[in-house]
Amino acid sequence: MKIELPDIHHDQPGFAALVDLVAKTNDCFGDDIDIDMVATSWFAADMCAAFGV
Repeated sequence: MKIELPDIHHDQPGFAALVDLVAKTNDCFGDDIDIDMVATSWFAADMCAAFGV
């Protein structure tokens, strides 16, 4: 599964992008997940904790 990740800022669209990532991968178990960050030019440092969860 390949998922493109947009810019992640500390705002509602940033949280929504991470929630969307969870929704798309929630049922994956043992599957390869390729997070494509080519289009990601910004990832807010304080959002790394939410990304890690």
